[in-house]
Amino acid sequence: RGRKCAGMRGSTRCKTPYHSDVEFCGIDGERLVEMDQDPMIGSTIDRYRVVERLGGGGMAAVYRAVHTVIDRECALKVLFGELASDRAFAERFRREARAASEIKHENVVEILDFGTTPEGASFLLMELLKGTTLSAALPKGGLPPERVAVIFRDIACGLAAAHARGFVHRDLKPQNIMLVDDASKGRERAKILDFGLVAEQNDGGEALTKTGQTLGTPSYMAPEQIDGKGCTPQSDLYSLGVILYEMLAGVRPFTGTLAEILVKHRSEKPAPLPPAKGLEALAAKLLEKAPADRPGRAVDVVRAIEALG
Repeated sequence: RGRKCAGMRGSTRCKTPYHSDVEFCGIDGERLVEMDQDPMIGSTIDRYRVVERLGGGGMAAVYRAVHTVIDRECALKVLFGELASDRAFAERFRREARAASEIKHENVVEILDFGTTPEGASFLLMELLKGTTLSAALPKGGLPPERVAVIFRDIACGLAAAHARGFVHRDLKPQNIMLVDDASKGRERAKILDFGLVAEQNDGGEALTKTGQTLGTPSYMAPEQIDGKGCTPQSDLYSLGVILYEMLAGVRPFTGTLAEILVKHRSEKPAPLPPAKGLEALAAKLLEKAPADRPGRAVDVVRAIEALG
């Protein structure tokens, strides 16, 4: 079964989906055609049969796939053709996928494999998470502090593990956090998505992103990120503070037009949160404008949460 994709464009030869309005496939040279169904559905990539499209973003489409021998399900991410045909970009994608696959932590989605199909499509295999995004789980009015503390500690632990390996996420937000059932612990577990696929830098400091595209989501971006001064682990911690604030209050600290949000991140303090067992003070600390005024490391955030009891 496949999800119908109105206006889906792709190559009939290499089956790579396209996101932008280009005429010819940069991988195989074929003229792109409009399709009623995603061209990847029904195909097999590295012993994985593509079953259905789950979603996608600005860089890649994500599918549910099943191993043809052991019947294992996974999530398959396929780089859009206009990016996969850029050799330098595709090489960065593979290099960063290789590095990100070394992050082994229960609070970070696991990367199982990566590569390029014989036809030239770049792909990534990840564990298939069944749950909901933190964004979808946030009600108006926020979550109880007790639940916030558990989820937030998970996110901070995953972030600490990734930072320890040199990764900076740069686009940490509730949509990039999955809540899944953890039968071994009898509770939900938070997992961070897309480490290394949007943020790891190459030796020249070039981020994995399309030319001219701002990396990050304005409502969660640190002031220094907005100012183009670079992104460090402390920038991720600022985004973590926005997430904590939103979990507690049910709204983000800054709202308005895009321009207003960016100005507020740079120059305004958010409205104070009501008492929430000390979590409100931690959120305020994470949302400090100057990186040096925030906690030094994600592991320090973990310890701060644990100290709250």
